[in-house]
Amino acid sequence: MKRFISWIICLSLILGGMPQVLPVADTYGEETAETETGKTVDLSKYKNLTIVSSDIEDEDGTGIVRWTKDKTYVICSVNTVVAPSVKCKLIIEPGTTVLFGTGTGGLDGVEKSDVKYRPYPIFWVDEHGSIEAKGTEDEPITFKNIGTHAGWNGIDITLPDSGEVTDTFEYCNFINGSAQFRDFTEGFIDVSYGTEKTKFNLTIDNCKFDSTELVNRDILQPSEIGAGLYYGDHDGNKVEANIKVSNSTFKSLSMGIEACVSAYYDEYLYNENLKCTIENNVFENNITGSYNPSVIWGGNAKVINNTFYTMEGGALTKSALDLEGQCDYVLEGNVFHGSQSTDKGKVNECTPICIRFGANVNPETRSYKENKCDYPTSYGKLIKLKGSMIKEESTLGKVEGLEYWYYACTTGYKNGVKSKVIFEPGTSHLISSLETSYNGELVAKGTKEEPIKFVSGSSRGIDTGADKISLQQNSSSEYLEGKATFENCQFDGVG
Repeated sequence: MKRFISWIICLSLILGGMPQVLPVADTYGEETAETETGKTVDLSKYKNLTIVSSDIEDEDGTGIVRWTKDKTYVICSVNTVVAPSVKCKLIIEPGTTVLFGTGTGGLDGVEKSDVKYRPYPIFWVDEHGSIEAKGTEDEPITFKNIGTHAGWNGIDITLPDSGEVTDTFEYCNFINGSAQFRDFTEGFIDVSYGTEKTKFNLTIDNCKFDSTELVNRDILQPSEIGAGLYYGDHDGNKVEANIKVSNSTFKSLSMGIEACVSAYYDEYLYNENLKCTIENNVFENNITGSYNPSVIWGGNAKVINNTFYTMEGGALTKSALDLEGQCDYVLEGNVFHGSQSTDKGKVNECTPICIRFGANVNPETRSYKENKCDYPTSYGKLIKLKGSMIKEESTLGKVEGLEYWYYACTTGYKNGVKSKVIFEPGTSHLISSLETSYNGELVAKGTKEEPIKFVSGSSRGIDTGADKISLQQNSSSEYLEGKATFENCQFDGVG
């Protein structure tokens, strides 16, 4: 049964059942109020408030509850612990506003009011619930902090142990959230749990994630601001997830999108059932003091036609795109911006992209759109590969506009694992350290028209390795025998 607890107008009147719509001015008995800091707040702007302080459940048997634009919804709790949870399909109509607080004060910080409900920082969606929030360009849906509250955490989605769940956010504005205090979330939208029997579909399209006000007002430290979207599956549950993030902007966050899907007990295990398309987005989220990339992703992903900025005019101190899984990646049409300076102290310190060695990158034999990078330094226009490969096979195809850089790579991590790396014709590879062992194999078969190039890192000003490809041979162990095939290849300074 759905129950919404509404404002208490007087001691003799208690409103219950269906949500009640009351002007804030009537609640307080005046049009303005003064906060603890002495700031005067215009209460009249919050007309037709609906206080949501208990679970959202359907009561008509349809499994659906609708929120409409003629009301402004405030997510509240009656104490600092109990908060409302979505237990059905919640449809939020275009033009609707949903407000949040920190969970520590009353509406707009007016502590002396008679209102007992606390605007809450998290909107819970449990395993029986889902959200369909489809705004329009003219009437977006807004999720934001209320009045003088410092910010809010996010929408926390808990996946079921089995079955299919679909959440949709289109033309939504997420403002002044992803604040990591009190009840902890990692992003404006935070998804977790589920099992191999769970199918999860998420669409985020034409949305804005922006916590600029929290940053500009020094309300929170960079480490206290999370991502726009966070997907967490640390237990290796292998959820079948299909996620698409498109036409959206991410600003003033520690990172735009993050997926932590490796198992706690083995960092090399990743969810191969996780598929994501990240397309036509703008990332301006690398705030000063943040040490995170714009995107961290550990499953299969297509990253297409996005624009990545570092902090305003600053040098790149972290890769813009960090792909952590030994999975399948498509990279094309992206633009990476960074510092134009070559002066020491102002130069970019990282490559635009970092990928765990062992992934398949642009493996299909087709043309890919060029990726553009304006970094003028040695770390520019490179894809940094790192780590030990434990997959049986990896294909490194053409990433137009960028070269591969082997920072510290090994074909094999555990004894007995056979690992083969295939270099596609026409690709270019910058070598600092590439070691083939543990039954590892390199296959580089170029053509006369498209030779494969291997270039030393030091020739490009990178002095972090030995500039060599090493093959380990050991007749006393069946596991220590690396091998390689090179045809139509060019070597420049590589030992």
